[in-house]
This record gives sequence, structure tokens and C-alpha cells, in this order.
Amino acid sequence: MAKPMIRDLARRGRRTGDEPAGRRSRGRQVACGLALCGLAWFASPGVASGAASPPASGRSPAAGLNLAIGAVKAAGYTPADTSGYDPGRSLSVIIGILTGSADGHPQQAFLFHDGRYVGVDAGVASASTSWVWSTNDTVALQYQLYRPDDPMCCPTGGATTVRFEWLGGRVVTADPLPSADWNAPLSRR
Repeated sequence: MAKPMIRDLARRGRRTGDEPAGRRSRGRQVACGLALCGLAWFASPGVASGAASPPASGRSPAAGLNLAIGAVKAAGYTPADTSGYDPGRSLSVIIGILTGSADGHPQQAFLFHDGRYVGVDAGVASASTSWVWSTNDTVALQYQLYRPDDPMCCPTGGATTVRFEWLGGRVVTADPLPSADWNAPLSRR
């Protein structure tokens, strides 16, 4: 099922003749990234998920990290923190910043099970997300909290930690995820 979708993305991403030779269109880059990582799609509601890539066994740790970075880049994000990624853990994370961002916002946490991409932390990216700690099956992320009148540079609402767990073959949140609504009393924006 993944291959027809990837082929379709690649077909739509073919050069039109209007772009310089040797330069791939965004659709082609995404399709290549998805094919490399074994992903069929990226979704966004809740703890969004994609079709998992093949098992990481037999890969070197560096190869596993490179494939995980490829998944982040294929989603249009630039890896900012890979210290929470460990392909040997049931659940690990890479924090990405939207590629091309001038101010480091928005950020998204990309979750991996045994080195395979399984989804993101939230359907809507956050202003500031950081990895705090991990156990074998739990990842703790910290979100800076903004009051409605706070500028993007200076959140005054403190921070909250949200745990994500690998449970029953999927990622679940163990703590409430703060709102992304800018008008909420405390928001992760």
C-alpha cells in the first residue's frame, strides 16, 4: 500500500521543465524521504502516526540515526536535538524545528519505536519543545507555556512536562498536553 502512494508523490514531484536541471521538486524530495524511511504518510491529529518502517535490527546505530533524521527532514523539519534518540529503546524522540524558521519556532517532537518512526507529539506544532528524560518505554518532553500577551521570545507561564509512553503497540500521553490555542490562559502555542 505504501509503494503506490510513494510512486504517486514521486510522479507529482517530477520536474516540469521550469526548474533548473538537477534540482528536485519538494514533492520528489518528500517521496524520496518517505521511501528511504519506509513511511507511507504523516498524519497530524493527536499523537499523529505514520506507517512504521522496517525493524531497526541489523542496522548500525549511526544508520538508524540517519534514517530517523531522514524522517524528520521528510516532514519539513530540521533536527535540532537528537539526544533523546536511541534506536534500542522502545520509545525515543528527535526534536525538529520547521525548516526555514527564522526564530526557531515551531517545533515538533518526532517519536520512534525501536528506531522506527511512529508519529509526532501533537497534531499542532509547539513554540518550544525540549526532551527532558527517557526510560525504555517513556519519553518526557517539556513545553514552555505562554500567556496570551507574551511575545514569542519570552514565555512567562513557566513550563510543563508531558510523558509519552509506548503502550499496547502505540504511543499514548500519560499527562495532559497543553493547549496550542494562543488565547488559552497557558498555551504551548
